[in-house]
Amino acid sequence: MWVIVAIVVIAGIWWYVSWQQTAQAPAPTSSNTQQQGTVGQQNGGSNGLSQGDSNANLQQDLSAVDAQLNGLASDSVSVDQGLNDQPIQQGN
Repeated sequence: MWVIVAIVVIAGIWWYVSWQQTAQAPAPTSSNTQQQGTVGQQNGGSNGLSQGDSNANLQQDLSAVDAQLNGLASDSVSVDQGLNDQPIQQGN
């Protein structure tokens, strides 16, 4: 019987502590969000593409996509060669 009481007391303490922590958690400020957005814009976003829509920016984006696709094609050829590898006969 005392084990059940101990479990209920421990569960109550755990609930109270977790409830207090969520009540005291500070809300994110707008300055933190604004700073993170500024960093992303300065780096050209997380995908490496430019943020503008001018012809120069679009051409730069096309070049970046072409380079990524060429790298993918190269990787695909390497994987295909690895899958088509023939076993070597072992001499006994």
